[in-house]
Amino acid sequence: MPGFSTPTAGTDAISLPADIAPNATCDVCRGGSTNPTISGVLFFLTGAYENIKPTGTYTHVALFALGMDIRDSDDIYVPQYAGGTKFTIAHIQRISRQTPADRLIAYLNRGTPPWPTNEL
Repeated sequence: MPGFSTPTAGTDAISLPADIAPNATCDVCRGGSTNPTISGVLFFLTGAYENIKPTGTYTHVALFALGMDIRDSDDIYVPQYAGGTKFTIAHIQRISRQTPADRLIAYLNRGTPPWPTNEL
């Protein structure tokens, strides 16, 4: 797929658009595996609680560098919080195509975090 580079793309701040200040790192896992395909990915994570509806949708939004090889149904683990928190990617979309802000946006569903937690 055009725009994808090495399996470690996104592990340094240089690969992110200038307007994204990463606030977390994650490990990307494929096919239900708990073995990371890519580790130490910098990204911006925020809650999207206004989008939680009885029919489902997503709980969080993440912004990634364009070169990231992330896919629908991948799992990402955010290790900053005790025990790590799992998110499943519901949908990936490229936004701001061919502008300096070109990036991937991932719509995520949070798994059950380890409790107690004040994070995420």
